[in-house]
Amino acid sequence: MLFEQKTLLITPNADQLVPIATALHSLIYPFQMCLFIPYVRNDYEEDDVNSLNLLNSPINYFIGIISKDKDLAHRIINESEFTPPL
Repeated sequence: MLFEQKTLLITPNADQLVPIATALHSLIYPFQMCLFIPYVRNDYEEDDVNSLNLLNSPINYFIGIISKDKDLAHRIINESEFTPPL
């Protein structure tokens, strides 16, 4: 996290996710991540419009998801068609 890489936190349920994500994020204070979202939930839309598409963000992030969305997140990350501008 300190080196500002894309970080994905996966926990078994949402009740644990927000406190754990907030605690981990506070450990690197005063440094801050570019994009911090403690919990992104699967809205069960098609992959193109799903809120988990934030995982394809070109900037570094710290995002939390629950473990049942892990396979979908893995697929979204691997099928990314984002091409960097440089």
